[in-house]
Amino acid sequence: MKKRVLGILLSLCMALLLFPATALAEGESPEKITEVAISGFKPPVIGEHPDYSSWIYSTTPSRVVNVGFRWYQISKEAYTGAADDNWELITSGYSFSKDYYYLAVFSVQIGNSLTATHIIPDDVKATVNGESWDIQVASDGLSCRLSRIFKVQQANAISKIAVTVDEPVIGAKPDFEPDFTATPAGSVTLDEISWYKISEDVFTGTSEDEWDEVCADDVFEAGCYYSVKLFFAPDENYSLSEDITAAVNGMPHDDTYGPVFMNNYPYAYVCGVFGPLMPPVTLTAPFTTTVEQGGSAVPGETVFTLEIVDAQGEPAYFDDVEIEASVTTN
Repeated sequence: MKKRVLGILLSLCMALLLFPATALAEGESPEKITEVAISGFKPPVIGEHPDYSSWIYSTTPSRVVNVGFRWYQISKEAYTGAADDNWELITSGYSFSKDYYYLAVFSVQIGNSLTATHIIPDDVKATVNGESWDIQVASDGLSCRLSRIFKVQQANAISKIAVTVDEPVIGAKPDFEPDFTATPAGSVTLDEISWYKISEDVFTGTSEDEWDEVCADDVFEAGCYYSVKLFFAPDENYSLSEDITAAVNGMPHDDTYGPVFMNNYPYAYVCGVFGPLMPPVTLTAPFTTTVEQGGSAVPGETVFTLEIVDAQGEPAYFDDVEIEASVTTN
């Protein structure tokens, strides 16, 4: 009989050990986890393996959650952006490919011994590398999920090229030595630059236009559109991003995006279009003004500035029209 009682007591003790060590006093609310910060996460890069170990995390309060991480993939052809897309789990031996999109998922869960005393609220501040990701907090407040979809990157990818060139002016020669910057700095070299022109009468703005090349000694003429085309070669250890953007004099164009390929080698192609160039218009406006002496001083030189006004005498402005005129009396 004694053995039987001891066995029952032992079973009860073991059952009690399954319950959390701490519990809330009556009327108390669970302590909220106000912040989850994950750092050291590495986005996917073509040819590299998924990283499952370099990231770290911190919480407020600390030491109350466990964090897990997984990578998923889906081919670009199969991706629709819908909730029922079939994402496939990948492992650490995999190499990232340009043919897939990737889904990074962090799972945050309150430790088993703290589920009765702590909770993850809907407004928890959760970040990865300082950025907000998509977050889903479980209805019981015991876990949440951080996720983000990535396009795979290229190692040392060049993301932006900005060109500053002397704009065409009638009678001036084309600029074959423009300034340019790239992101990252020093990642490209200007390999080729060309200027072209087309008459305003035949210009359509489509790929069917036939442009004539402009030489270094030619001068810009009225009545023509002009375009500058530049090819940039990535320097050693750099590559062209699929999302590269480019601009000429701050103006992006639909045809300024790379990469393009020439002679089986990747180049960033940048193009800017200017014009049409219009000759200056000189307007002669005769007028008479009377200057009367208003005192004992001798009338001196006076400058009258001319401007365009509307019917009410208010200044009038027109696109692409600049006025610079004055009359000086003796």
